[in-house]
Amino acid sequence: LRLGAARPPRNVIQTYSGGGLAVLPRALQGSVARGGEAEIEALVQGAAERVVLVGAGGETAFEFDGSRWRVVIRVPREAPAGPLVLSVRAQAGDQVVERPVHLNVVDRPPFAASSIIAAVNELVEVAIETHFRADSAALHMPNGETLTLMTADGYRWTATWQAPAEGGRFRAGVVVDGEELGEVGVSVFAPPVSGAGASADPPPAAPPAPEGGDANDRS
Repeated sequence: LRLGAARPPRNVIQTYSGGGLAVLPRALQGSVARGGEAEIEALVQGAAERVVLVGAGGETAFEFDGSRWRVVIRVPREAPAGPLVLSVRAQAGDQVVERPVHLNVVDRPPFAASSIIAAVNELVEVAIETHFRADSAALHMPNGETLTLMTADGYRWTATWQAPAEGGRFRAGVVVDGEELGEVGVSVFAPPVSGAGASADPPPAAPPAPEGGDANDRS
């Protein structure tokens, strides 16, 4: 019987220093609202001819920016909250490699807006920020008024609105690209009567918004 030290088992570690095709994707956002945009980038080794994202309603091609491949997609509004696994596929000739990329979908509207507070008849600026590039946005008031918002980049939308002649609290519907995404609270208050020496009542608090509707952070 001969005893001796055995050579340890070989530990194989995959790296990207070889000449083959490899792809390493990652999502740039920690979380994304249902209906919001997600940006994904991929570091690709090898002479990839095409890189696509598979899932979220089909295939979407990446664009190469000189160092990395990037793509922006809109998560479907009907996507369930929780982990969403997509695939990034790179192709070079007959060689194809595919790796998963993970998103965290959260259940909140794909826009951010602060409550609107104004005195009666006051002109105020109204602003919302969509979490995806949109073509149109508007606020629908309960009295039937539609306030069309304008934008320079497709994300931040603004307009000037004149408050009604009577005070009160209500909610305005946020409609983006023809789809109602949620609501924003509106509070209109009456100023003090001139010369009466009375102080103005503080603006009433707007009704609570649906979760994520009156928020200032973008996902």
